Amino acid sequence: MRLFVAVALPPEAAGELDEVAAPLRPARPDLRWTGRDAWHLTLAFLGEVDEVVIAELSVRLERAARRHPYLSLSLAGAGAFPSATRARVLWTGIQGDRR
Repeated sequence: MRLFVAVALPPEAAGELDEVAAPLRPARPDLRWTGRDAWHLTLAFLGEVDEVVIAELSVRLERAARRHPYLSLSLAGAGAFPSATRARVLWTGIQGDRR
C-alpha cells in the first residue's frame, strides 16, 4: 500500500481553498476534483508499505505526533504538478512554524 504522513486541514483553511479553486473547476472538467475531506498537508511520503506493519506504524506515528506542540501555519502560494498546463495535482504552500 502506498502511504504518506499528513495533517488534515482545519475546516476554515479548506473553505478558503475551496473558494479559490471553485472558479477553476469549470475550466478543467478533465481533472478529477477531490472533495475537501481528501485535502491534506503532506509531511512525508512513505511509498510502498507492507500491510503487516501498518498497525504498528500507526501507533508510532500517533506517539510521535503527541510529542509535538500544535503548529501555527498559514497557506501561501500555489502551483500544480507536473506543470500548470499538464496539472494532475494542485498544491498550496505553507508558511509559519515549519520546524
